[in-house]
Amino acid sequence: MLVVVTELGHLIIYHLVVPTDVKTLYELIDPPTPSLRRESDELFVKELIPPLIFSLAFEVEVEGGVTDLVAIREELMIATNDGKILRYSWEGQEIRDYSLDLRRIPFCVDQQVLKAVPLTDKGVNVSKMSYSPLIGGYALVFNDGRAAFLVASTLHFDPNSVTGIWALQLEDANSVALNHKYKLIAFGRKNSQGVIYGVDEMTGGLTVSHRLVLPTRDYPGNPGPVSSLKWTPDGTALVLAWQRGGFSLWSTFGAMIMCSLGWDYGPHVSDPVEQNPMCIKSLDWSAEGYQMWIVNAKTRTKKEVDPEFMPYPSVEGKTVHSMSDIRGNSDRNRPTEGNN
Repeated sequence: MLVVVTELGHLIIYHLVVPTDVKTLYELIDPPTPSLRRESDELFVKELIPPLIFSLAFEVEVEGGVTDLVAIREELMIATNDGKILRYSWEGQEIRDYSLDLRRIPFCVDQQVLKAVPLTDKGVNVSKMSYSPLIGGYALVFNDGRAAFLVASTLHFDPNSVTGIWALQLEDANSVALNHKYKLIAFGRKNSQGVIYGVDEMTGGLTVSHRLVLPTRDYPGNPGPVSSLKWTPDGTALVLAWQRGGFSLWSTFGAMIMCSLGWDYGPHVSDPVEQNPMCIKSLDWSAEGYQMWIVNAKTRTKKEVDPEFMPYPSVEGKTVHSMSDIRGNSDRNRPTEGNN
């Protein structure tokens, strides 16, 4: 099944059917001209590409709107604008007994602290969410820049057994990705950097493993906030994309493998960030190998520079403010629709 989340908080669920009467969609037939026929084995498609049929199952409206969604086994965990994490079945039924309310979840710095304080700040909700059964919880990014990890003493995450563990020294998080193999939590930051946390086995708290900082030799400026993070399926590399353009690839423990900001895009590109042809809206890795699928943004948002921190030329006693157009990004990996 496939779920589509709309901007107005609807879940549209489709059945995915693979017909058995058609083996493959693509069959290459050699032309009669001998010089145009395939001779090398590399030119023959050995893998079958089956057809897929999408059929609408049903539509569900989620109260409070949807900010993010993750699938866990046979259920969906849905973060809403009103500070809740709802649990739905794939049949569109809300499982109310296991839905979470941030205002009722105690948060602390580690699991050995006797006193935990619920999240009472008004207007705070989960903007990004990721789940790992091997790490044993949910990594959350809040709309105010804070981040936390939800753990529970029960396998089904009973609301009465859930505790939140704060990611300390982090106030500008905007994206998250989990490494199941090495049990690491990667957070993207608004200052263009990434920070990797691990779970302390003694205290249960989150400790900083290392940070992802772009070397000045690759790009001396700031490429903007991190827009997307994604680990490879085997957990040995992490791709980090920036909102203003470009991306980088890092090893599991912080060595930068490559950065697109240093590529030569030709004489028509003078700024590797502002004019970068790869302003990534969404990305994902293939199930096998190291192929990466990239969706580019169609439009550019505006980047505003704070005049208190950036000097501007003065013309006749008036301050001249500059504004550059850059492509906007979104960290959603699922399909979205605009007016449903």
